[in-house]
Amino acid sequence: MRNDLCRSPLVAALCWLAAPTPALATILDEPESLTEGSDAVVRVHFDVRIQYQRHAPTGSADLVEVFFQIIGTNLTLSPGVEEVVRTPEHGRIPAVTISYPIQPQPGNVGPIKKIILRFSRKVTFRVRGGPTDQSIDVVFPGLAGVAPPVSGAAGAVEKDRYAITLQTVPLDKQNDLRPVPGRFQDYTTEVAEGMVVLDAIHAVQAAQANDLAVRWNCKAGKCGSCSAEVNGTPRLMCMTRLSDLPLDKPVVVEPLKA
Repeated sequence: MRNDLCRSPLVAALCWLAAPTPALATILDEPESLTEGSDAVVRVHFDVRIQYQRHAPTGSADLVEVFFQIIGTNLTLSPGVEEVVRTPEHGRIPAVTISYPIQPQPGNVGPIKKIILRFSRKVTFRVRGGPTDQSIDVVFPGLAGVAPPVSGAAGAVEKDRYAITLQTVPLDKQNDLRPVPGRFQDYTTEVAEGMVVLDAIHAVQAAQANDLAVRWNCKAGKCGSCSAEVNGTPRLMCMTRLSDLPLDKPVVVEPLKA
């Protein structure tokens, strides 16, 4: 009897409207900015399950193509629509524009897809699969913990207020000097809330002194590799928060005295 009804033009139109249609899916969700130790991470979130494949170029650039495959979905992708999401610039962390351009065969979830990452300046980075099957991470080494100065009378932060001072000595002069040499080298870096001494040293390494050497391993207060004297007191640098130190004068970091 239903077949008879659908032979009528009006009822046939209603039957067609009632028929199930495939859902149209977007690809990109809102990204988020995170920190992992001294590294900054922009996590790209997706509305569908994906598998990261590769990216190009690698190393340092201001534009990157990231290739991925959509997996395990019956959704049909929205055709002919470019999606764009962004994260703002923060301190030394560049602004990131993430776009999903119009793809060949937009309704097909099988072939390799791509997103385009545009950074506000050329920067060193790496790309990896995220912690879930709906994310990809963009990592900026050494750029975490750098906050812009805060203006205004209340809670004002002076630019260049904090300093990490480390002792250095040339390798060919070590035998001629005392175990703890008498000369210090000054490095100045901005510091964000929650940073530890080791984070600040890593920031100095990344931005000012690539040849600066410091021992560390677990960054969890267990291995003892990052032991040093901080303001004359033996401490683990990974467990010593800068907020617990008097920051009205330089923070002095030295090797442990024998």
